[in-house]
Amino acid sequence: MNNAFYAYVLKSRDHNYLYKGHCKNLQKRLIQHNAGMTKSLKPYIPLDIVYFEEFKTLEEAIKREKYFKSSRGREFQKKYLLRSSMPALMTPVGLESGSRWR
Repeated sequence: MNNAFYAYVLKSRDHNYLYKGHCKNLQKRLIQHNAGMTKSLKPYIPLDIVYFEEFKTLEEAIKREKYFKSSRGREFQKKYLLRSSMPALMTPVGLESGSRWR
């Protein structure tokens, strides 16, 4: 059983929009977002995971999500995640420890 938690960044395929969140099951959460289960994201679907990090505790994942939403975190996103040449991870498979860039 996987006891990991994730902080993640999603990018809209059709808009220059990033969404930051945390969860226990990354694949399930992406499916929920793309199914329109998050009202605020409906105008931006479909979404792809462009970055995620794995943590041992929920508190660590929440802390990282808050970083993504901070001014430094937004600078990180502008520098690395909004590059149009960066392909998105369509379906996360074989999630392992650490960060995942796609």
